[in-house]
Amino acid sequence: MGIKARRLNPEEFIARFGINYRDPEEVYQARPQYGEIPTLPFPVAPSDQAVKADIPIIADADTIKVLATQKVNRMALERHEFKLTLRAKYSDIEPEDIVRFVFAGRTVTARILETTLRPDYMIDVVATEFLSSVSVSISGAIGRPTEPEPVGTPASRYYHLDIPLLSDGDDLSSAALVQYHVLASAGQPYWDGATLFRKDAAGLYQPIAGQTTNGIVGIALEVLPDWNIPYVTEFTRTLDLAFVSGDTSLLASATYLEMMNGANFFAIGQPGRWEVCQVMTITSNGNGSYTFEGLSRGRKSSEEYTGLHAVGDFVVWLSEENVQRVDYAIAALDDAFDFKPVGFGGDINTTPAVNRTVTGEAEKIPKPCQLDATVVGSDVVLDWVRRARVGSFWADDGGYTAPLGETLEQYVVRIKASPAGAVLRTFTVDNATTKTYLAADITTDFGSMPATLTFDIRQVSGTGVICPTREVTIDL
Repeated sequence: MGIKARRLNPEEFIARFGINYRDPEEVYQARPQYGEIPTLPFPVAPSDQAVKADIPIIADADTIKVLATQKVNRMALERHEFKLTLRAKYSDIEPEDIVRFVFAGRTVTARILETTLRPDYMIDVVATEFLSSVSVSISGAIGRPTEPEPVGTPASRYYHLDIPLLSDGDDLSSAALVQYHVLASAGQPYWDGATLFRKDAAGLYQPIAGQTTNGIVGIALEVLPDWNIPYVTEFTRTLDLAFVSGDTSLLASATYLEMMNGANFFAIGQPGRWEVCQVMTITSNGNGSYTFEGLSRGRKSSEEYTGLHAVGDFVVWLSEENVQRVDYAIAALDDAFDFKPVGFGGDINTTPAVNRTVTGEAEKIPKPCQLDATVVGSDVVLDWVRRARVGSFWADDGGYTAPLGETLEQYVVRIKASPAGAVLRTFTVDNATTKTYLAADITTDFGSMPATLTFDIRQVSGTGVICPTREVTIDL
């Protein structure tokens, strides 16, 4: 058995070893602790090599400091590397095994680093001298890293997205409310992520979500004009914006077919008035701004917000990697909560809170469409077509009926005195998309058959969320 040995040069040492961990004394935020090899007793040349390990462990700062210091000292002390070839009977040796052998007249304890089984059934082994224990003493770490602060800061932003359901797979079948959000940096570099905290009934902030992917968020540099025919693509419509966070290299243009199949969703607006859109062409203008061109507007149930935009609206990219969700009990509908997005390494006590309301937007059923009124004898028959929140699809044969996708089918129909006028009569319609407005009711409301009839309809959600209403005026 031939043995070759090599001693590492001091400049090849790992000078600093860091461990990222979760500190219970710092509300479980990710924090680093570092161990460094001392100048003495080793006559070492300066070394700037550093290694950091992410360990999903919850521990106090002192414990992690000890582990990091033990590790860096062990790497410095285990400086002999051995290469040897063993007979086949030792083929069960595996990396991390501890073995003993005689080298240069002394017994060596070694840690196996690498094994290679040869065609002749001999086994080549690479090992390093093993130190059974390293004793270190440290002063209290008290949760603070010894490494200088990074260039970036933990400042983070919470974007509360009260938007329609993004995916059928997110639906909770009226058993709870879906609330989307995005966490992102405040625009600074080197953002590592954030934990979202929500204040509970006892006034304590509890962690409810976390995100390490920097949310792609921009600012609208111009007003996105109203568009009164949602779902019809505005091929020439443009929107100029500037992104303030996230990796914009992930943005890519899409063909019309790709867009219709679900590509390039984004939300534009502010809490309480988000419009969900899609974009075909994305162009970088070379000056930090971008242009979106070819927009599909008012997607899902967001069509009521197409005319409420302003300069400075947020533009939030709605890719699966960018958006997270938190589920709420039905009883939380219309409740307001305080949230704190605490960046990794940040202080929850100095992080400002934002107050947002759970509106149940993801449970809202889109407005019914194709509203009509037809005189039949002395009555008026009202008809409409329901739309679906989940399970909808394109049908090429023209025989499409929107799936119900809800725990009940119910509509509220209101007869009005005039467009946007007073409500004269309200009907509740179950399990049908038609209602007969009887002659006697018409006489009570108008005195005689009116020349025009204004009415509106909304579908009812089993969650109690008030769904958007569509109004129409029909010539009779």
